[in-house]
Amino acid sequence: MHHRVFLFVPRTLNKTTFRSIQTITDVRKTLQNLVGAQLVFGHGNQSGSHAGLTDNITVNSTLTPRTIAESYDEAIIPFATNIKLRERYVNFDNKVRFGRILEDLDTMAVHIAYKHNAPQIIQSINVHPLAIVTAAVDRIEVAVPHMDIDRDVRLSGFTSFVGKSSMEVILTIDQVN
Repeated sequence: MHHRVFLFVPRTLNKTTFRSIQTITDVRKTLQNLVGAQLVFGHGNQSGSHAGLTDNITVNSTLTPRTIAESYDEAIIPFATNIKLRERYVNFDNKVRFGRILEDLDTMAVHIAYKHNAPQIIQSINVHPLAIVTAAVDRIEVAVPHMDIDRDVRLSGFTSFVGKSSMEVILTIDQVN
């Protein structure tokens, strides 16, 4: 999939905003379950064969149009309350490692792309027949050069364009002041 990513960290947010939002760890677990990810490598596919998964995909002409709001989602990286998590993200300058944030953005973009395609889930086995990957990132804009490691970060985004074999996902990052 084609993802367009924007990074913004300029807004002041109220800490209570994040209380009911899923964490990035929750998003990863959801994706692992949705695609039937192999959790232990070298021991075969844990969720069985994916053969025939595409047999149940709806023809494009019968798909219901979806709105931007239907694909919108957000996740929190809870630095303020999770010290172990902070240790995985901290850099030499005691700020957030940008590379780890890029990994989380990629995870979030794929999650949003699957959410946009949610009607395609095969209910009988609860696995998604589509394989969604990030093919490109058009642009990254960084409004603030560093994020503090002791404040929560919110990742949010939505599907902004869908073609026949690609889609555009716009993502934003906010940090509590």
